[in-house]
Amino acid sequence: MTTTATAAKPVKGLTLHVFRDTALSDCTNGGITARAQRVTLVGLCDFEFGGEPTRLPEWQLTPPSEDAPAVVAVVLDHFGGERNAFLVPVEIRDNELQRPHLYRLSHGGNFAGVSDSRFGSTLYRYLGYRPDVLRVHDRTE
Repeated sequence: MTTTATAAKPVKGLTLHVFRDTALSDCTNGGITARAQRVTLVGLCDFEFGGEPTRLPEWQLTPPSEDAPAVVAVVLDHFGGERNAFLVPVEIRDNELQRPHLYRLSHGGNFAGVSDSRFGSTLYRYLGYRPDVLRVHDRTE
């Protein structure tokens, strides 16, 4: 009997636009949004359920690229039970999302979002509200 390894489907996501303060210099310390005008939202990490990156079918539209690097939305519980989300860069190996290293990243001043209803309505299921934009945590020290 011969077995064939099934290759993971190529990673795709929802293209978001980067919003930054044009009057300031780069506050990301060379993060991905220092140069990218778009990012590709390829999945979500919900730390209520272990924090492993999960691809969501609603967002599987376009592959990430050098001009629109891959990010995942990270959902955490905040003080008082409020849920919070932000974006972080994610590494892709063999068409699999790798768990992001959150401890090294902070908000560099930039945001990303899109008017596509799939962005807000999908995040509503995790947050209880529809965000217009999310902070991008791509600053490293």
